[in-house]
Amino acid sequence: MAIATLDRCFNNPLVFSGVVKIRRGLAAKILLNSSTTEDVLGWFRHFTLSMKVKARRAKIQTSKLPATAGRTHAAVESLLKKLGDGPAVDGYIAPGFLLLFGSHLMRMPEWPDVTGLGLGLCAVMVAQMLVLVYHIVRTIQLHNDKADSNMWPTLARQITGHVSQPEGFALLGLYLCGTWLLRLMPDSYYSLEGAVQWLHVLAQLLIVDLLQYTMHRLEHVSANVWPALYQASHKLHHRFPTPNLTDAFHGSPVDTYLMILVPLFLTSIVSGFFNCNVWSYIWFGALYSSQLCLIHSNYDHPWGREFRKAGIATSADHHVHHKLYKYNYGHVFMYWDVIFGTYKQPDNIISFWSSKNKSEEAPLKETKVA
Repeated sequence: MAIATLDRCFNNPLVFSGVVKIRRGLAAKILLNSSTTEDVLGWFRHFTLSMKVKARRAKIQTSKLPATAGRTHAAVESLLKKLGDGPAVDGYIAPGFLLLFGSHLMRMPEWPDVTGLGLGLCAVMVAQMLVLVYHIVRTIQLHNDKADSNMWPTLARQITGHVSQPEGFALLGLYLCGTWLLRLMPDSYYSLEGAVQWLHVLAQLLIVDLLQYTMHRLEHVSANVWPALYQASHKLHHRFPTPNLTDAFHGSPVDTYLMILVPLFLTSIVSGFFNCNVWSYIWFGALYSSQLCLIHSNYDHPWGREFRKAGIATSADHHVHHKLYKYNYGHVFMYWDVIFGTYKQPDNIISFWSSKNKSEEAPLKETKVA
């Protein structure tokens, strides 16, 4: 129990803000599976390997306590030598080190608790359902001719296509499950303690938007520098000059990887430095996935003009990008476009629905932002 508690407390910032202890389920598991000396040694190997992972991460990531992290790493190495070779828990031998982006050098002694992962996936699914319900209601509201026989089949086709896109939910689901189970997420994500920190949510949104802005712009630059890459990735998404909400993830697996998965992973690494917890990560994921869909709407939202004043990306802003290509690369905010001189303001956009009930673009007025 002592070494399990030591592993739980090691390099855990929550020890300064609350009570940190092992779960009762884990305590019961240790008691029920410690009937022999080899079982006890297995548990010691298990938790010592876990501390070795954390010490190695701290040694790589922190600039404040490198000597302390190094001494801890040496201490656990010495303990592992004394324990000798053998399996960890339940005959499971930890795999070799996985080197991934330097700061994620690890050795995984067990599968992590998936409660946080399950909550995150559920939050994203609920957010997507709410977005789709909003899309249906808003479409009916703006579609004056409710007797149009094409409206409901079109909505059904759009929603079916949205939820079945392998480039979207399948890849995102694999990414979330894979990074969680392989312990590639920050240690603070694996604890359910604490509450949502809205500044951390905002920080993650700003970081991912900057990274996505960069990847988005580079993909467009590749159209001239490396045409094959652009054609295999982002060009497929730009087959929609006037996209609708359900076209958000219509593209290619390469596009999803470069523009969504890479920024998400790098954001998680950065958020680990300010100890972002799982609740903030869940809210970030739900808001981010919803925003990616909402900016692709072929109509303006009731909150559109107020969001635009605050610098939050709107469907009108993103519509400019799909028509003019070289402007408005941001997805969550327009701050980075303004800073780097790629913002074009859409004026006089109230709705993308014409009086004839056809999805048409409203006129765009290209105006320089002071």
